[in-house]
Amino acid sequence: MAEPPQQRDLNLLKPNFRERLERWLSAAREAAAPFQIGIHETLRSAERQAWLWASGRTRPGPKITWTQHSKHQDGIAADFHLIKNGAAVWDAPIYEALHRAVPPENFGLRTLPGDLVHLELADDTLPVEPERLLITLDATGAEVSRVALPPGADVLLRATSDGRRVYVRPD
Repeated sequence: MAEPPQQRDLNLLKPNFRERLERWLSAAREAAAPFQIGIHETLRSAERQAWLWASGRTRPGPKITWTQHSKHQDGIAADFHLIKNGAAVWDAPIYEALHRAVPPENFGLRTLPGDLVHLELADDTLPVEPERLLITLDATGAEVSRVALPPGADVLLRATSDGRRVYVRPD
């Protein structure tokens, strides 16, 4: 399977997260000189998350992610990278220094342990503009895709005798 496309567009993020991230990025860009800050990944499709999850498990390579459902898929997480002389810099002490200089927590963001390039919405209780989603799962229960439902649409989850999960819209 080919690598699914990677998104870098901040406009794909939920507005309440994007606003916090943009404020942090502005302060971080000022504090990070002589480094530049680039966006590595924003919104992530279910297919890309599954592809990342497979690395080091069912596909050769190192383990890239520890979850089958990332906050990237909800539009409330983004990864960034530092750039110097046109090349990405991945040295943890430099990222640690940046986070000390511009704490993400001061902007309502947080990192994850061991993942200093990842920023996500810190307060899970904040409203994230709820969407109604139709989520398709495979036979193992892994998410295959998600599609926003139109307003007023309802779905029910039904399990078949062979263990498959089927979503139906009641009429």
